[in-house]
Parts: sequence; C-alpha cells; structure tokens
Amino acid sequence: MKKGLVSIIVISCILGVFALFFIIANIIPVKKTCESNPWRKVDNPYICAHRGGAELNPENTRMAFDYAIIETDYIDIVEFDAWYTKDNQMVIYHDSYLNRMACEGFDPSDKEKNAVYIKDHTLAELRQYNLGRNFVDRNGNRPYENLSVEEAEKLGLTIMTVPEFFERYQNVRDDVRIAFEVKEEQLEIGSRMVDELYQLLDAKYPFWKDKVLVISFGNDVMKYHMEKYPERWCGPLGYLIAMQVASNKFGLNGLVQVDYPNIQTQMYNTAGSLKFDCGTKNFNYWAHKRNQATTYWTINDEKDMKKLVKNGADMITTNAPDKLYRVIYGKDYEKN
Repeated sequence: MKKGLVSIIVISCILGVFALFFIIANIIPVKKTCESNPWRKVDNPYICAHRGGAELNPENTRMAFDYAIIETDYIDIVEFDAWYTKDNQMVIYHDSYLNRMACEGFDPSDKEKNAVYIKDHTLAELRQYNLGRNFVDRNGNRPYENLSVEEAEKLGLTIMTVPEFFERYQNVRDDVRIAFEVKEEQLEIGSRMVDELYQLLDAKYPFWKDKVLVISFGNDVMKYHMEKYPERWCGPLGYLIAMQVASNKFGLNGLVQVDYPNIQTQMYNTAGSLKFDCGTKNFNYWAHKRNQATTYWTINDEKDMKKLVKNGADMITTNAPDKLYRVIYGKDYEKN
C-alpha cells in the first residue's frame, strides 16, 4: 500500500475519532442543577438594577433603591454589595473604601491614598460621608456635591445597612428580588456574612427569604454556600464558572457537570489570547439544559442588550435599567 494512502487513512481515522468524541461530548445528558428555577425567565429577561441603577442615582444608596423599588415598578431585581464595618455592621457599598463616591480629590490611579476603608470605621463614622458627592449625572452635573451630612441623610445618600434595606422595602412590592453580592472573598468573613444573611431572613425578614440570590467572586465562599445551603439560591462569579465557559467554547458541554443554579457572567470572558463569547444562543441553550439561569453583567450598551434579549438571557444586570426597559419593550418607561 502506498505511503500516501496510509497517511490519508491514518489522518481520516484520527479525525473520525475526534468527530466521534465531540458528538459524544454533546449528546451526554447534562445534570440539572435544580428541578424548578424561579430565576429562569421564559419570555423577556429580568431587569436587574446594578447597585440600584448607578447611571440614574448615586449607587448603593437609599435614593437609588427607592427609585428602583418604590418610585417605579419595572425593575425586577436590585443588585447590591455588602461589607462589614469595624463594629461588625453589614453595610451596603461596592468598594472596600468610600473615596470614589464620597471623598474630595479622589485619584483613581492611586486608590490606596487616604482610603477610607469600611472595615476600619464604625457605622457612625461612615455615616458622616455623603455618598452622592462625586455622582455625575447623564448631563455631566454633580447635583449632590455640596450637601451637608444632614442634607445627604435626608435624601438617602448616607451609608445603609443590610437590615435597614430589608426593613424599608419588605412588603412594598411582592415581585422584586435581590442579588446580594458578598464582596469579602476570604472564607472566614464571607461565610460569616452568608450565615448572618440567612439568620436575618429566617428570623426577622421572611418576606425576602426566597427572593435573594447570593453571588460572589469568592470561590471558597460560593463552595461554602452550595454545601451548607443547597436549598438556597446562589450564582458564582469568576473562576468557578471557567470550566463551563470553556466547555461551551470548545463544544464539550456534556463533559462538564456543575452544581450552581445560576451562572453569573460577563458577555465576553478572556483567558490569555482566548476570547469567550458567552452571550450566544448556544451558551444559553446549554445553561438552560442544566436548568440554570443565565445572568449577564454589567451590560450598559443597548446593542449588547439587544443581543442578549434575542439570545435568551434570563437576567441582565445594568447600570441603566431604563435603557434596558426601552430595548425590551420598545418604549420609555411610564408608571401606570
């Protein structure tokens, strides 16, 4: 037999093996993460206001949450972030320090300079800061820059605790839910926050009990949550979702089994020179085969919003919930 023919046969066999491998990898049944998933959306995606809607109001403040929950009724989910203060109060804020939103002369290139760290201050001390000070609206204005502490507090622009949030908004709207991000990635602190959260919900705020989705970049924190609270809802960020993202990219979905019921992802993820488009119909198809809900963040561009709506996203987290409403419904929001 000629060497050329042998080579062709060998190459054909190798390609056949690879083809069979990929076929098998995509017909292997994937395990469902849960039987029923309330975070799945059958028609249009849930509108999730990131930090309460950071383009519309100073982020993670009572002013922002009042808009999202009380003043309007089109936002389905409110996302916020939580830290511990020096006196162990669970407060709502995104960064580990207040400077970006609340302090004069903040230099984003030197974030550590004169940082007002939440963990180093008591709740009373932190409440001396106006969290709307550096907010810039869509017209380029700073409407809350020169407020006194008393004026800021009256407008809902001082730091808020998690229990205060639960207390203020319980029974206001039965259809609103929360994406609760544990910012502390260390297991010791992050797990304590998860435990305290559920103690609060069970003991004092049962209204919110089935309406909270816990998310975190802390892999150990998320693993702790899934092991200790398998009946509660969570959605990991970061490296915990890497295998699912990669398996979808390379067509190996059936080889990866996951346990988390909600996948939190950016539209595009990268690993070195590789770029993973997670906003495709295929990505959502395989997540839904697992009965996972897909959540995308932080989507502020209307073109990206349209792509995710078309491709079956369950939740879109955005700083501009009004833009997302317009994309979904083709008109600006007007309260009935």
